[in-house]
Amino acid sequence: MKTRVLLLLFTALAWGSGEETTIPVEEIYLSNGLDRGDWGPTDLCAKNSWVSAFEVKYSEEGHIDNTGLNAVRLYCQDKDGGLEGSVISSEGSYGEWKGIRSCPAGEFMVAMRGDVMPYQGTFGDDEGLVNLEMRCSNGTVLDGRFSTGEEQERPEDNLEVARERVVIGGREMEAVHIKATLQNVKTSEYSLWATCSVGNRICGLATEVEHETTFTDDAGLCNIVMYCCTV
Repeated sequence: MKTRVLLLLFTALAWGSGEETTIPVEEIYLSNGLDRGDWGPTDLCAKNSWVSAFEVKYSEEGHIDNTGLNAVRLYCQDKDGGLEGSVISSEGSYGEWKGIRSCPAGEFMVAMRGDVMPYQGTFGDDEGLVNLEMRCSNGTVLDGRFSTGEEQERPEDNLEVARERVVIGGREMEAVHIKATLQNVKTSEYSLWATCSVGNRICGLATEVEHETTFTDDAGLCNIVMYCCTV
């Protein structure tokens, strides 16, 4: 993974800054993240706090150059339920924050997976990550873009359906004509779940973002690493 800095160096920098942060003991990462853009700084929760909520910054479709997710923010909480601020790495210029997704009271984030759009070719529009899901310690799965019960776009939404009445063999029947606009359909795929070891919780992150340029296809948030700390 390009310009990845060793975990030990991250830890040393946290110590050297004099800030009281958690000390990560492992990292989890996407199985299909894209290697493009620049890695932002590592940001860790305060000492004795872990991630209990998150939100994503997403740029909706409809632009000349779509960029999907542009940032992820994690919210830290101590074991007594006190909020200990938030952490964020690199942030792209586009999109809106989609709202905080929180674990149930007393639960913390332990796993993540990203919905990643692979390279779309010379004439395609690359977007990198288009969604992020995280899992709480009680098994609850939270979706970054869509609220519980919110309808997500389905492949059939890209179909044009026309109906007409026809007579076949003396019987009137309904004929259904379906046209798929496949040239406008982009495919993405979720990574495998990346999970902290038993007894650890997510406590920080670093993101790789391809920032705005004038004459190239920008892909926004392309990769993410999260860090796990011992309870």
